[in-house]
Amino acid sequence: MPEPYGFIARLGMATGLRWSELVRAQASDVQNGMLVVSRTKSGKVQRVPVPPELLEELRFKVGSLLPIRNSWRFTRQVRRYSGVTRFHPHQMRHTFAHERPEIALRRGRSDAAERELGAELRVNPAKAGARDELRTLRAQSGAW
Repeated sequence: MPEPYGFIARLGMATGLRWSELVRAQASDVQNGMLVVSRTKSGKVQRVPVPPELLEELRFKVGSLLPIRNSWRFTRQVRRYSGVTRFHPHQMRHTFAHERPEIALRRGRSDAAERELGAELRVNPAKAGARDELRTLRAQSGAW
């Protein structure tokens, strides 16, 4: 997937941030291998670990981390380039929760909720299909 769409997808899947949090993220928010998110839905400051390969990309950023602020424009382009026709930016949070559960759990999700989500994916083929599409997106964006 061409840039900047691949970068945005990698950042979203690696951090699990909401679109509004991604849009507000600044290069100066990256501190000691963490992305510090001060304006969250819960009102709490979050420190999200950033994978080393993404830190390398962020090292050269100045100002806003996202060159695109319009989520619909991003969605259309990701659908176009990846072939994931049902993509929505919120799905990047779900990918994060599945691929990096140890961090998702530390961010407030309970063990019971995680087990319930896993069970739902096993019995609900539509959600399992969406999970497969997100794997495709992850591979095409170059995410870990």
